Amino acid sequence: MQHRELVLPMFAMVLLTVVVFVANLAARINAVRTGAIKPNYFKTFDSRGVVPPERLVQLKNHIDNLFQVPVLFYAVCLAVMATQVVPLHTLELAWAFVAARVAHSLIHTTYNKVVHRLAAFLLSNVILMVMWIRLVLALTTATAA
Repeated sequence: MQHRELVLPMFAMVLLTVVVFVANLAARINAVRTGAIKPNYFKTFDSRGVVPPERLVQLKNHIDNLFQVPVLFYAVCLAVMATQVVPLHTLELAWAFVAARVAHSLIHTTYNKVVHRLAAFLLSNVILMVMWIRLVLALTTATAA
């Protein structure tokens, strides 16, 4: 595997984020059109006296989530690319992380069963930790040798 190939799963995560952004925008427009919420709500997202539709909260929370753990995924991929130290199965693990995050997104933005969402979330985090541990071991053993 070439370290540059990691750009593909990274781009897949970017596309996932864009898809959720578009879904969020569409849900916001729909909520305003149907009168479920007033446009002024979006000035500060101040919900005092306003109960935003569950769908808006769900999508907003998921967008926030896409800028939490996945940032560590981008970081490990960039670290592999920058150091050109490529631990075994890095690309496969990267794609597995993406698959788990896609599953997490689909669950969170559709039927949202917490136990299913948690399983996908935990799986993605385990994969991410394996990626980081393998990189750290590869770098430290390469330096020590």
